[in-house]
Amino acid sequence: MAAANGFYVDGARWRCRGALTMDNSATVLTESEKFLLPSSGVIDVSGLDEADSAALAVFLSLARRAESEGKTLQFEATPEALRTLAHVYGVDSLLALQAPTATT
Repeated sequence: MAAANGFYVDGARWRCRGALTMDNSATVLTESEKFLLPSSGVIDVSGLDEADSAALAVFLSLARRAESEGKTLQFEATPEALRTLAHVYGVDSLLALQAPTATT
């Protein structure tokens, strides 16, 4: 069973749900090390209910891990507030943060 907060494997991708904040980021990152990186290279973060700059630190750590393994990651359905925060901190160019797709 997946943890209430953090990443879980869903087929060829990871999904993130719940909160990813200063309060739990170290635990979430440690728990993520138990998984192989997603074979699709996609981490869907649409399930994040709450995120702060610590989420960006986790994403950067995962991106570094992927690079060291010769892989790339993209963070799909990243909330606007988190993309804005990445821009303010100047790390948006280091992360493939994709906006949620519009549903019609």
